[in-house]
This record gives sequence, C-alpha cells and structure tokens, in this order.
Amino acid sequence: MPVVRLHGPFGYMPFSAYDELHLFAGGIGITPMISVFAELHKALLYGGDIRPRRVVLYWSVPSLGIATLFEEIFTSIEKHQADVDPAFRIFEANIFITRTAAVSISGVTVRAGRPCIRDLLNAIRVPGAALAAVCGPPPLVQDVSVEARRLGCDFHTEEFAF
Repeated sequence: MPVVRLHGPFGYMPFSAYDELHLFAGGIGITPMISVFAELHKALLYGGDIRPRRVVLYWSVPSLGIATLFEEIFTSIEKHQADVDPAFRIFEANIFITRTAAVSISGVTVRAGRPCIRDLLNAIRVPGAALAAVCGPPPLVQDVSVEARRLGCDFHTEEFAF
C-alpha cells in the first residue's frame, strides 16, 4: 500500500499586522493567496473586524480557464461590496491573462498581458503599513521582491517545493 507523507504548513503570513495587503500569484501560486483573500472576506462578512483596509489580489495565468474555478469567491465579494463607495471598498481582484485574449469574469478586473509589478505596487498608499506577498514562478517572486523593497514595504513569499 502506498504511503503519503505530508508536512506543514510551514509558511505564516502576518496579514493582520498591515493596513494593505497586495497578494501576487502566478499560476498555481494562487493557492495560498486565494485562501488569504477569501478568509479575510469571510471574517469581515461574519462580523469580524479585519485590520487591512485594502486587500488586492493580482493573479497572472496563461488563460482564463482555471480562473473560473474561483468565480464563486469573486462574485461573492463583488456582491457584498456592491453598495460600498468604490473609494472605500476593501477587496479588489485582478487577473492578467498572458497567452490568450482577455475575457470577463464576474467580480474581477481582467487584463491581457503580463502585470507591471512596479506600476501595481506604486499604488500602495502607505508603504510602511503594507505587505507584498507572492507565490509563483521565480521571475515573479524576484520582481515583487525588488519592487517591494524599493518602496519600503514588507515582503513575504510562499513556495511550493517537491
């Protein structure tokens, strides 16, 4: 009989210590980021007060196919923020489609092409109170790390390893 060994979780993302979270994911790197995104939204919905006043998800994928797996989360967040002035919305989701044409998905801003990390992180309102977290391929991790440090915001990375 085969034996499966699991270890972890090893990572810890101290999201409650920040006013802003910028969550970057490449491909399957969405796994920890969508979890944080959805759990913070759920905590806010069910009466919890969360520290971050802004939570932005950026996900880069070759095509939109896999993103539809999370459409329920994105739609729920959009529905619960519908009556909130856009200037005061806490949650924002962005998907970058790198190989096929961008199409729409409910609750998400979908863009064609690769994200410009510098431009995205320049939108941080208070760098000393922000966390840029990333899980994805090494070039994405490197870009987010460089830009986060340039701005003076904290940086966290999650990795998948075999």
